[in-house]
Amino acid sequence: MKKYLSLLIAASCLLLSGCGGGGSIYSNYRATEHLLLVQALGADTAEDDGVTLSVSCQKLSSDNSGGIISRSAESITRALSSLQDFSADRQLYYSHAEYVLLGEDYAAAGTDNIFDYIARDNQLRLGIYLFVVKGGSAKELICGPGEDSYEVSKTLSSILRDTRTQGGSHVFTARETLRSLSDHGAALVCALRPYTTEDSVFLLEAGVNPVAEGYGILKGGELVGFVPSEISQAANLIMGNMGSAGITLSDSEGGRLSLEYEKGKADIKPRWAADGSLEGIVIKAKLQANLAEPDTDIKHVTDSAFLSQMEDALSRDMEKKISSLLSLSRELDADFLGIKAQLRRSNGENAAALPDSWLKNLEFSVECETKISYTRELGDQMSAEGGGE
Repeated sequence: MKKYLSLLIAASCLLLSGCGGGGSIYSNYRATEHLLLVQALGADTAEDDGVTLSVSCQKLSSDNSGGIISRSAESITRALSSLQDFSADRQLYYSHAEYVLLGEDYAAAGTDNIFDYIARDNQLRLGIYLFVVKGGSAKELICGPGEDSYEVSKTLSSILRDTRTQGGSHVFTARETLRSLSDHGAALVCALRPYTTEDSVFLLEAGVNPVAEGYGILKGGELVGFVPSEISQAANLIMGNMGSAGITLSDSEGGRLSLEYEKGKADIKPRWAADGSLEGIVIKAKLQANLAEPDTDIKHVTDSAFLSQMEDALSRDMEKKISSLLSLSRELDADFLGIKAQLRRSNGENAAALPDSWLKNLEFSVECETKISYTRELGDQMSAEGGGE
């Protein structure tokens, strides 16, 4: 884990030293019409343990048209040089790059090389957003239908905006990922799944498009598995990134409620034995959900017994998701939730003495409490119909 800390330090030193090139800023001046602004960079495995790099660019010209280039080589440096060779008379400029996509095979083989390059390069920034492609390659998402008018960055920008508000996944930067690898030995990376126009009629671009789907799990820099989208909300809750994701519940009489999580908090409480050993942990979560839309008799939702039933159903649902997430962490022996850091805050001496197998043998229990409130629109509707107080 020290190697990831050293990369963070190296990147900080590079920032403090300026642009890294030395001399006047005018020595690196390029006319804007001679630049290709790289917006997204993708990395995949190539033959003979090489790497395939793909870039999506925007030209600084009157039509702001884009460009897509993909080249393979034995190393990242050689592949970047090959990309430049095939960019004609325009200089590839990486300082405005916002996204890095890692193909599943590349991430599974190890991400140290790409992190090392991002941290030490004088153009790429550790604030760049990181994705892993589930069941596909970065190249197929970067290149899309293979047309110069296609810009994957527009779709990624939309995904970034949606994940911030909807709570299905969270997009971490390279810096946040390196910090988690350094502190916990594991990290989560927002996973993208390639979809074609045949999969959905709502996709705007022809060909292959990225859709956020849970998380990839990095352990020691290697992709070892995925957090399914069905339980990724539990990870967001524990990590403090709870969004306003929706959920639909059915009651015993066939009615349905559409709810939206407003906020949530989860605390990890360790149970220490008298001899300092870890007996287990208790995760206590509190959730608040808004009643977005009742698909049942609107007056029925004012019944306290009915609301208690729905709150209990929400609590049980989240308990199952958290339990599944912890079981996955235990199975992979990957502390991507930072549980040991929580244990250190509770008792640093006991946490430091934990055996290497502490996570694989971890016992846990989950307690969840949920409260459902009404939206303003529902309250107005109830008043108009004579419901409520």
